[in-house]
Amino acid sequence: PRLISMELATAYIHLDDHGRARRLLESFIEKHPEEIRAYQLLCEIYWENGQYRAADDLLAACPDAMKNEKAILLLTGETRYQEKDMDAAEAAFLRYIDIHGEDEIVTRALAKTRESRGDLDSAKELYAQIINQCSACGALVDPFLKRRYAELSFESGDLSAKLLDIYLGLVQEDPDNRALYFHRIARIYENQGESKEAHRYDAFARQSA
Repeated sequence: PRLISMELATAYIHLDDHGRARRLLESFIEKHPEEIRAYQLLCEIYWENGQYRAADDLLAACPDAMKNEKAILLLTGETRYQEKDMDAAEAAFLRYIDIHGEDEIVTRALAKTRESRGDLDSAKELYAQIINQCSACGALVDPFLKRRYAELSFESGDLSAKLLDIYLGLVQEDPDNRALYFHRIARIYENQGESKEAHRYDAFARQSA
């Protein structure tokens, strides 16, 4: 029955019937307050509908033994992030790190929080940290992380050959955004005095737009 309730709630969410999903999950959590997945699904519904106080109340009411679990701390931080309270979001993510140590999930969350609050140098360092860890262990790097690192680097005035290589790689790895990448590549070539290459990539950017 527990699995059936969760599957049914998930189906309602996919059908955009948030009202039924919410009622089912709220009832489910009253009977099974230790079920982490139910908190995750219900928080997503609350965020989608701007019901941040409801998400706060839900997380505050979870059993004391769960309050410092990874998932609850992440949900708390994400709720604050969705509310645009970046100080509180960062505090939740730092508490996660204090208790459980760093991992990619919380580092990504902290990076996007610092980026949103305008602490761009710190955000860029955190994205670079994840990229370097993935590269060191041979794992594929999420193109989103590369894009955020590259964009923050470009915005800070970095027009280096290293950044050029990253954008050239992203053209293949993230083709949906290749017009942007071609434009960035053109600007880097232009800065290097390679006007022929700059014109070529500007043409690619126009063709891809």
